[in-house]
Amino acid sequence: MPSGLYLRTEEHIKHLRVVNIGRHHSSKTKARISETLKGHQVSNETKTKLSGLTPWNKGLTKETNELIRKMSEDKKGKKHSKAHREKISEKMQERKARDGYMNSPKAKEKISRANKGKHLSPKTEFKKNHKVPQEWREISRESGKKFAGEKSPHWQGGKTSLADRIRHSFKYRQWRSDVFTRDDFTCQDCGKRGVYVEAHHIEAFSDIIEFNDIKTREQAINCEELWNINNGFTLCKDCHNKTKGV
Repeated sequence: MPSGLYLRTEEHIKHLRVVNIGRHHSSKTKARISETLKGHQVSNETKTKLSGLTPWNKGLTKETNELIRKMSEDKKGKKHSKAHREKISEKMQERKARDGYMNSPKAKEKISRANKGKHLSPKTEFKKNHKVPQEWREISRESGKKFAGEKSPHWQGGKTSLADRIRHSFKYRQWRSDVFTRDDFTCQDCGKRGVYVEAHHIEAFSDIIEFNDIKTREQAINCEELWNINNGFTLCKDCHNKTKGV
């Protein structure tokens, strides 16, 4: 075949995409590609060119596009190996050390916009009468300790408030679950059920922390007053918003 630059037609490109689904590079080829790209940085000029292009798969779904459907089926049930996950983690740490972040501010903004307004359904968030086995709780606690505080890849110098750290604890999630279960996942103001619900404190959460002079997360965990379910009741999001600032 004569040498030179050959432009592929759109039909040819689509054909190549379909026939290459499920095919993989050999270990030798992967190693050669990795070695070639090691230390390579995309130029700002190339980034500018790419930013103006529309992704080929934008707006396509597996319900409307055969190629997307085949790609989805090919990935179904597949998981990254432990070595691969460790390599991804290592690269993310390198990016944080180099750039000061894992996800760029622009990427974080996109993720935030995509997740805004999304909530787990009541059936998914809490299953009635469901209890997590003690063994799983212990495993979760031990796993969490490995990435707690400064060990976390998202550590930003300890700027998270004490109240936020308590609200993200297992003890707080358990308290909410107990309140919801007692109230049968029903808003105690308007009577709605089957909607997203929140647990409202009768005595303000911050007031309890201040009154008991709680300075650490551990002190909060051991404070019985914080976890008294009689100090909380279930409200839907709209009814809960009405109580804020009152």
